Amino acid sequence: MQAQGVRVPEATLGWWSWYLQEFIRYADRKGERVEVKFLAQEFVRSLEAERPPVKAFRVDQTRQALTVFLRGIENRHWESHGGRWRARFRVKAPVESAPCAVATTPSRGGRFEGCGDDWDEKMRREMRVRHYSIRTEQTYLQ
Repeated sequence: MQAQGVRVPEATLGWWSWYLQEFIRYADRKGERVEVKFLAQEFVRSLEAERPPVKAFRVDQTRQALTVFLRGIENRHWESHGGRWRARFRVKAPVESAPCAVATTPSRGGRFEGCGDDWDEKMRREMRVRHYSIRTEQTYLQ
């Protein structure tokens, strides 16, 4: 999202993640080969039609999350699994968003040149976004 120039508070990011997971589950349940953009619109309409109704601000957050998500994916395609279609895509990840894109080898002090003092925090955040286990995170940081 930072690559798209979108700044979102941490609390909102958690909700966006939840809405996107619900959208992906919805797409998998549908099992139809439909353009992802239209599927997202249908998902939002389904939220608006729920009883009891979903609060308006939650629907707006869902729209915002889906808009950013759809701008940030590439290689959208459908794969057949057991006679049902599942949406597949890859999230765009420009090199600049990598935890430390400039450096490839550590300097004498064990720090990576050009990464600044918070490279390990950036690395940790990236691994958590990718749902790496805690042990993997610890090993990679060592």
